[in-house]
Parts: sequence; structure tokens; C-alpha cells
Amino acid sequence: ALPASGRLAAMATQCVQAVGAAGADAKIAKGTRDYGPQEMRVREPVFAAIRSVFKRHGAVEIDTPVFEHRDTLTGKYGEEGAKLIYHLADQGGQLLSLRYDL
Repeated sequence: ALPASGRLAAMATQCVQAVGAAGADAKIAKGTRDYGPQEMRVREPVFAAIRSVFKRHGAVEIDTPVFEHRDTLTGKYGEEGAKLIYHLADQGGQLLSLRYDL
């Protein structure tokens, strides 16, 4: 049996191959894009360098959800922002919206 790191690497390879095969025919939404392995090899070190500089100066990274309750977003961004928000309803009936500022 492969060690844990070898199994993880094998799973990652399978995922990349599956996404590559599925992504060949996939349509993406206007204004969005997918980053493949080649682009990510460039992006990751760049973002790591940016994070390093920010941390050196005392910044702390946060991670926020891509959606919030509709009332929160419409109140936060006003009428102009409301035009840029995509509205959703979950199965429980909550009114949610995607944040456009991320």
C-alpha cells in the first residue's frame, strides 16, 4: 500500500484528470474563469508572496462566505449594490444572495 502522501498524490492526479476531461466541454459563466494546473503553478507563488508581505506587516487573513442573508447585503450596499447581487433561495426558504465583491 502507498504511504498517505502517495495516496494523496494519486487522488490529486485522478481529480486533475477528471476535471480536465469534464472541463473540456464545460461552459463557464460570463465574467468567470477556471484556472488550470499551469495557471495555478504561476498564481500560487504570487499569492503566497503577497500573503507573506501582508503578514510581515501585521495583517491577518480572513475567509468569508460567498453568500449571505439577502437583508444583510441589500442593507450594506444600498440600491446600486442591490443591482449587482444574485439572489438565491435555499431549500429551507431562506433568502440568500451571492456577494459580488469577492
